[in-house]
Amino acid sequence: MGFNFVPKNETEARMIDNIIMEFKKWSAPAVSNSDGMFEIPHIWSVKYVTNGKEDRMNRFKPSALSDVTVQANPTLSYHSTFTDGSPIETAISLSFKEVELITRDDHVEIGGQGY
Repeated sequence: MGFNFVPKNETEARMIDNIIMEFKKWSAPAVSNSDGMFEIPHIWSVKYVTNGKEDRMNRFKPSALSDVTVQANPTLSYHSTFTDGSPIETAISLSFKEVELITRDDHVEIGGQGY
């Protein structure tokens, strides 16, 4: 799933940086302080919503954010920034992986287009 951000100024560009950082932070495992083991990344609830109502198309089981890709100025043939060095356009792509197995019965039970 992809999103294209076009900030109007440096303040909005910093807000975009914060959004990207949050996605990256919660897609990574944490290190447990007590034993050095890893804690699993955040589990997300992903759904399509139109006019406040969940769409029937392609449902998702609980998912982990497995990849965050960031591209500066994706529609430009040159690199352009605000005076602070922030790009004038940023595209992000998020890849989610469901953490529960999807069975045939799951598709039938959920209806619509299934999972």
